[in-house]
Amino acid sequence: MGEVMNKRGDISVLVLVFLVLIVTGAAIVSFYLSLSNQNKIVANVDYVDNIYLQEQDANFYLKQAGENAFIKTYSDFVKDGSYLSIDSFTLDKEIKYFNSKGILNTEEINNKFKEQFETNFIKEFQGYKFEKDNLGSLNDIISRKEFSVNFNGESLILTFKQIKFSFVDSNKKFQADYTSDLLFGFEFKKYKLPSFVEINNVESFCMDKPTIDEAKTCFESSLVNFDVSSLDSNGNSLIQLKTKQSYLIDNSLKSVIFGFVKLWYLLSRLK
Repeated sequence: MGEVMNKRGDISVLVLVFLVLIVTGAAIVSFYLSLSNQNKIVANVDYVDNIYLQEQDANFYLKQAGENAFIKTYSDFVKDGSYLSIDSFTLDKEIKYFNSKGILNTEEINNKFKEQFETNFIKEFQGYKFEKDNLGSLNDIISRKEFSVNFNGESLILTFKQIKFSFVDSNKKFQADYTSDLLFGFEFKKYKLPSFVEINNVESFCMDKPTIDEAKTCFESSLVNFDVSSLDSNGNSLIQLKTKQSYLIDNSLKSVIFGFVKLWYLLSRLK
C-alpha cells in the first residue's frame, strides 16, 4: 500500500515538473515574440520619423526657394515694366520710369510671369548646398523641370508630383519607400504687393491728376504699402514707389522700387 502511494507521489511530481517546463517554455517563447514585435515597432517608428524629417526638409527648402523666386519675379516685372506696353526712360542709374500705354493682355502677362518664375526658381534652388542625399536628388528633379507652375495674375501654385522619400535601417535589412505630392502657394496679397492690374489701374488714374502733388496723394491713398515720392526731371513729373517692407532678393534685403513719368518737355522735344 505504501509503495503504491509513493509511486503516485512520484508521478505527481513528474507531472508538476512537466507542467512547470511547459509554462516556462511558453513564457520564453512569448518573451521572444514580444521582443521581436517591439523591434518591429521600433523599426516602424524610425521609418516614420526619418520619412517625416525628409519630407519636412524638402518642404522647407522648396517653399523658401519658391517664395524668393516669386518675389524676385515680381520685383523684376515692375522694375522692367514687363506687364505694360510702354515707353521707358532711364532717368537715373537705378530706376526706370514708365510712360504707360496700357497693360498687356492677361494671358501674355501670366505666361511671361510663369516662365520668369521657373527660371528664377531653378536658379534659387540650385544655389543651395545640401549634404543630405534626398535633398540633392531634388536638385535633379528641379533641373529637369519635373514640376508644374500655375499663375492666375494674383497667386501662383507650384506643384511636385510623386516625390519619393526612402528609409533604410542601419543594418540595411529594412527598406521602405514613400511618395508624396508637394504643393506650395504664393500670393501677392500675403506679401503686401498689389497685382499688375491694380498697379496699372492706379497709375492710369493717379498720373492723370493735374498736378504732381495731387498724383502723389492719389498714389499714397491707393497703394498704402508703398512710400511715394514725387520728383522733377527737366520739367517731367516723376512718381517713385518704394515698398515699405524689405524682401530677400538676390541674397540681400531690398525694397521693390519702380516709378512712372508724366511727360511734358520731353514729349515736346520729341515732336
